[in-house]
Amino acid sequence: MSVDNEALNTVIKKLNNSYQIWLIVGICQIVFGFWYVTPIFFGAWNIYCAVNRKKLAAAFRQNPAGLTDTAKSWKDNIVVFIILNAVFGALIGVLGCAYDYSIASYVTQHEEELRAAEVQG
Repeated sequence: MSVDNEALNTVIKKLNNSYQIWLIVGICQIVFGFWYVTPIFFGAWNIYCAVNRKKLAAAFRQNPAGLTDTAKSWKDNIVVFIILNAVFGALIGVLGCAYDYSIASYVTQHEEELRAAEVQG
């Protein structure tokens, strides 16, 4: 069942954007790090995370139940990944994590509207 809710549609759009960001980052890491194991590992991890975001967006489009709780749980993890990217990664990883953090913040800011969508779904 699809729910028509502006905040929900925005979150889904942002999750799809996040999918594209991390897919591109992962592919670049694999291509440019072809001779080294570490970039290939991180590239594969980023592609895995990208695919999960795409699946999450599709699942929430069909049934938004649990969206707010899921997104709120991301915040602490995202902060850790921002730090890891700042230390071991590159600016693009920090920016990607910052974008993911903005999604979680958006969910927090629009929690009431999104909870209504969860009930409708």
